[in-house]
Amino acid sequence: MDSIASAADVARGTLYKHFATKEAFIQERFYRDAVERRESSLAHCRRRRSTAARLRELLRLDGEYAECMRVYVGPYLQHRLATVGSNKAAVERTVFEEIVRGLLEQGCMDGEIRTYPSIAALTEHFVFLRIGTLMRWLGSGDVSIAPYFEQMLDLFLHGVARMEGTAHE
Repeated sequence: MDSIASAADVARGTLYKHFATKEAFIQERFYRDAVERRESSLAHCRRRRSTAARLRELLRLDGEYAECMRVYVGPYLQHRLATVGSNKAAVERTVFEEIVRGLLEQGCMDGEIRTYPSIAALTEHFVFLRIGTLMRWLGSGDVSIAPYFEQMLDLFLHGVARMEGTAHE
């Protein structure tokens, strides 16, 4: 917080009036970045033909951001999980959730996504799969999150049932 206050040319106490912790400050940064990237992300996703391809593109973009911000992802997730159920967490989640919900709704209209469970429930599952994937990636030491998001998307789209003709048991 001292470094942030110095860079912003404000007193440390002033920062604490707006952000109770440095993790809250990081959450605000992630939220503002998500708002700033929203239209570009939507445009990239809408260029894809299928729901799976749109979700894959969203995760690719999200992964690029996570890789650039890796040092902050852990404290961000810690704060996010500590504030589950609060208004702050709900507001922050709306940007990513809004995009996912829209992509899933489009997939429903296109006949690619089932309507049960509800789009709201599917969106929530997707968001929490993403959080879990970010946690796995952070613990791995791997540089790229791409294979983790690919596994996550496969799980979301196909579940855990054994598919006929697969070599993996």
